[in-house]
Amino acid sequence: MLLIVPFVTACGFHQQLPSNWALPSSVQIGNCPDISGQYVSMGETIKNKTTVPLIYELFVTAKDRKQLPLVRWQEVSHISIQQQDQRLLNIAAWNGKEVLYSTSLSMDSNDFTCEDGWLKVAISTVKGYGSSAVEFSSTSRSFVISDGYLLEKRETNGLLMILILPVIGSSAEWFRFARSEKSE
Repeated sequence: MLLIVPFVTACGFHQQLPSNWALPSSVQIGNCPDISGQYVSMGETIKNKTTVPLIYELFVTAKDRKQLPLVRWQEVSHISIQQQDQRLLNIAAWNGKEVLYSTSLSMDSNDFTCEDGWLKVAISTVKGYGSSAVEFSSTSRSFVISDGYLLEKRETNGLLMILILPVIGSSAEWFRFARSEKSE
């Protein structure tokens, strides 16, 4: 009997929170943080001072895939978030006074949860690449307000199967989005 044992390859990339990006001094255990506000459309990353669009961090969830692709994402001037009773988030992407995209996320529909004082939006995906590869991944986006910024920690875990070779990966990245002075 011939036994074939596939090799497992793993990779990981986990950013640490920069010292000049503060976490909130107190965490509201058991409650969702209130992340209501208006935020700039492009947030900063710690890697090479690049930017990340907030629209993709908030709108690319399982229930909003019908809106994809977000062809007008570059026109977004700001994002507004209105949180109601810790159970509902109303989110709108604006271009001046025009709403380009809007969505609502409900805790009752499991669109988000609250854990350890963070509001978490999680999605899982399965992608096929022909008959030779398949990818399983889960992404958790955690949000909290700190020093006037909307702070996000994006954590991703995945498994890619290429023929019989499994590749396991994980990452953690930090982003922050400044408040916007724009109004609807």
